[in-house]
Amino acid sequence: MKNVLLNTLTLVSTLFFAQNTTNYKVTKVEVYLSGAKVYTESKLNLSQGENTILVDQITNSWLPNTLQANVNGNTNLISITPKTNYLTQAQFSDKEKSLYEQSNSLDVSIRSLQIEKSTLEETIALINSNNKIGNAEQGWNPTQVQQLAEYYSKKVLELKKQIFSLDLQLKKLNDEKNSISQQLAVESRNKNKNQQQLELIIDAKQAGICTVELSYFVNNCGWKPNYDIKAQGKDKPIEIVYKGSVWQTTGVDWNDVEISLKSNQPNQNQNRPILEPNFLSYQMVFANVVKGLDGSVSGIGMNAVAEVQYERAKLAKEKEYDKAYDEEDAAAEPIAYVNTSDVNVSYDVKGFHDVISDGTQKTLLVDSKEVNAKYAYHTVPKLDERVFLLAYIKDWNNLNLMNAEANVYFQNNFIGKIQIDPTFYGEEYPLSFGSDARITVKRLKNKDLSTVKWHNSNKKEEFAYDITLRNNTNTNSDIEVEVIDQIPLSQQESLEIELLEKGTAEFFKEKGFLTWNVSVKKGSSQKVSFKYELKYPKDKVLQFQD
Repeated sequence: MKNVLLNTLTLVSTLFFAQNTTNYKVTKVEVYLSGAKVYTESKLNLSQGENTILVDQITNSWLPNTLQANVNGNTNLISITPKTNYLTQAQFSDKEKSLYEQSNSLDVSIRSLQIEKSTLEETIALINSNNKIGNAEQGWNPTQVQQLAEYYSKKVLELKKQIFSLDLQLKKLNDEKNSISQQLAVESRNKNKNQQQLELIIDAKQAGICTVELSYFVNNCGWKPNYDIKAQGKDKPIEIVYKGSVWQTTGVDWNDVEISLKSNQPNQNQNRPILEPNFLSYQMVFANVVKGLDGSVSGIGMNAVAEVQYERAKLAKEKEYDKAYDEEDAAAEPIAYVNTSDVNVSYDVKGFHDVISDGTQKTLLVDSKEVNAKYAYHTVPKLDERVFLLAYIKDWNNLNLMNAEANVYFQNNFIGKIQIDPTFYGEEYPLSFGSDARITVKRLKNKDLSTVKWHNSNKKEEFAYDITLRNNTNTNSDIEVEVIDQIPLSQQESLEIELLEKGTAEFFKEKGFLTWNVSVKKGSSQKVSFKYELKYPKDKVLQFQD
């Protein structure tokens, strides 16, 4: 019985180890915002007839139902079966092995010093437990007492100094071991024991070499777009540099692979303030803005810049574009090949790249474009008493911009960060190049012109505001600033709102927006004003942000 069992185990072992096992190489990766499609290749030496092949070390993060396979040559793929090998051990890199060896060596040294320190401490304890002088029958003279005290103090002092020296050595070794442990954590972070395998059964018409191409979707990876937006001056084109930060923790390093980035999904805030309609009603506050977690100000719904552009176009009042728009954009050799479809933009990055499976982001240069822009100063003092320099880009939808953060540079100076919003629907996309501290704006309520009156059963309130701009720049020409403000809108029949004064402002009644184009000379100030009236039953109470 024993021999039968032994023979059976031997047969199973022989069959298992005789099975043809092969590895693979990742050749191409299509990286989505979350997840990726991985393409692999294996070279197989097949014998004529049916061959059973195990493709080993498939990442644990793969999705088997996305598997596709292709076998070239005079062969036929009969079946492909996912398997799991629970005996697979983690593979360590040469650097990890070296770090482990250093750590083990330090453990030996630390343990040796700890033993030495423990021995010294026990010696001191022994001395302290036997330091009684004399006994009941025999006394000690003063000289003997002094000599014994000197011996004890000298010996104990010597031992304590040795312990102190050992403590210093132990601290140094422990610090070194901690550093190695931290580096090991970085090296082995997210390392997986890739236990997945594929069993291929291939029928070869004749013996020879064939190539097996596999593709499948994996999790634990993705990419994030970001931009550098650079302008050298208001009379020069803007350079938009597209970048992609790729990361992965699939347990399989992507070495020397082609990378394609897909846009779809299987220090300082410099975002411009956005004004929204201010709907007014009774006994409640209608919030006009929402403060973001990063301190940015964003509007609810459609933003004021797009609204103003839309209304101007609808009313045929939009100004002529600057002649800069008539110039062709500069042509440049693409950094990546861009392919667009109805639902996706694909950036096929040039060259071959490495992305290690440790979660570290690998930044790839994707594309670079030069675009012409119309510059304008812009302020919404109700929300932010700063004046922003905006670059308006026409036909911006052709740039394939994504929802991403952008670093903004003007004349080689870092200005700050803005958020690209691809849902913007205006004709011209406004890129913020930050605020200009040399141009100041102040919005104040004119208390002398703001009044409250009662007429029969109604209450009338008049609100007047002054907006003052000052040009402290050293430019010889006047600067023009687009100023946007608003009056509230009513949602109640009994609440009447009327714009009394607007000066030179353009008024968009449906949204309640007021816009001025204010020209300010160097070293001087310019003021614009507006005034509106609220009329409502005097037994009602209004609460709103003015």
